[in-house]
Amino acid sequence: MCGIFGIFSNNLKNYSKNKLLDDISTIANLSSVRGSDTFGISLFLKNKIYTYKSFKSPELTVNCEIFKERIIKNIRKNNLNSVSYIGQTRLVTTGSKFIYENNQPIVTNKILGIHNGIFFEKKLFNKYKKVNFEDYNQKSDSSIFFEEIDKLDKKNFIKSYLKFIKQKKGNYSIAFRHITENKIIISSNTGSLFYIYDAHSNFYFASEKKNIKEIY
Repeated sequence: MCGIFGIFSNNLKNYSKNKLLDDISTIANLSSVRGSDTFGISLFLKNKIYTYKSFKSPELTVNCEIFKERIIKNIRKNNLNSVSYIGQTRLVTTGSKFIYENNQPIVTNKILGIHNGIFFEKKLFNKYKKVNFEDYNQKSDSSIFFEEIDKLDKKNFIKSYLKFIKQKKGNYSIAFRHITENKIIISSNTGSLFYIYDAHSNFYFASEKKNIKEIY
């Protein structure tokens, strides 16, 4: 079990960098109940993406001065009437947390995504021997999943994705976007994914309904 969350807003007023840091800290700490092994977040600022991933707990990461300084540095010149980010608090199941690529958000050539759940990937199982799923060289199921999405036909992406996801075995609540497009796709087969889309086109989502209400 992991916690995922995100905000996409173009209509914020009087939103400061301190408010942004407070909101990130709040939702990270709330989400850590679902996963406290690692923390990661991607900010979308002026057509650029800044991703921060830590193998430390969400609480330790968001309270770290270096983390705060990096966030502030990258939002200093940004118009904070527009704020977008996605993040995850991870409970490690497959793939060591000490491998940067295993921690989330997962970044591929075209996809940036977060995942809560477990996919039963054939690549992770060997019927002749046991597998240490937290082995240092073990790739996570989430990494494999987003690498496969990366290869889907972009021209008919939604159709390709719907066909693809129906064939997957496991449980999931996911959010991802094409790096070159300003669109977010969320999907779940467990019900552990809630969202608010208000009259001002502000879009919030999280694994827990109460977490959204805390920052909305």
